[in-house]
Amino acid sequence: MQAYMRGLAVANCGCFGIYLTQRLNWFVLLQDALTLLYAAVLFRSARTAPTRSGREEVRGGAGIR
Repeated sequence: MQAYMRGLAVANCGCFGIYLTQRLNWFVLLQDALTLLYAAVLFRSARTAPTRSGREEVRGGAGIR
């Protein structure tokens, strides 16, 4: 973002590796921001998800054990 704000011409921003070369522009910065947002949402949902033990608990039913 710093290079974009300073108006530097960057041929490949390196945001998505060497195989997807893109010039640095506002759309690439938007893609980076969305990728960070998705990562934060996944991280938060993984931390707040209930943990499951190896065995399933049977509730109700016909009492089959």
